[in-house]
Amino acid sequence: MGAFAEATLFNAARADHLRVTIKPALAHGATVICDRFADSTRAYQGELGEVNDDVVGALEAAVVGDTRPDLTIILDLPAEIILERVGSRQGKREGSDKFEANAIAHHSRLRQAYLDIAARWPERCVVISARQPIEQVARRILRLVERRFGYKLPAR
Repeated sequence: MGAFAEATLFNAARADHLRVTIKPALAHGATVICDRFADSTRAYQGELGEVNDDVVGALEAAVVGDTRPDLTIILDLPAEIILERVGSRQGKREGSDKFEANAIAHHSRLRQAYLDIAARWPERCVVISARQPIEQVARRILRLVERRFGYKLPAR
C-alpha cells in the first residue's frame, strides 16, 4: 500500500475515533489522552512517504478540524537507541511491525520529522528525551501535565 492510501486510511480511522470516542468524551468534560494522532501521519506518510504537505494538511483539516491536541509530547531518542530497544523487544514477541522493521536512516528521518513538527508548533509540542529510565521520563511527563493544565496528579 502506498503512502497516500495509508494517509487516507489513517485519517478515516481518525475521523471515526474522533466521532465515536474523543468528541463525546470532550463534550462530557473528560481529559483525553491519545497515543499518536495527526502528527504521526505528518511524519510517516508526509515526510517519509513523501505525501505533499498540502495534501496531509488538507486531510488533517477535514478530519481533525478544531479538535486539536492542547499538548503533544514527543519522546525523543536517537535512531541507534530506538533500534536497540526494538531489537530487545524482538526477543519478547514474534516479528516486528512494518514501521519498526526499517533501517537506521529511516528512523533518523522519522526522528527529524517529529523534531520538525515540534519546531513548527512549539505552543503545543514538547520534546522530552527518552534516554533516561522510564520512571524519570514518566515523572517529567507528569510534572509537565501538572504545570500545563493545573492538575495535581497522584504521586507514584
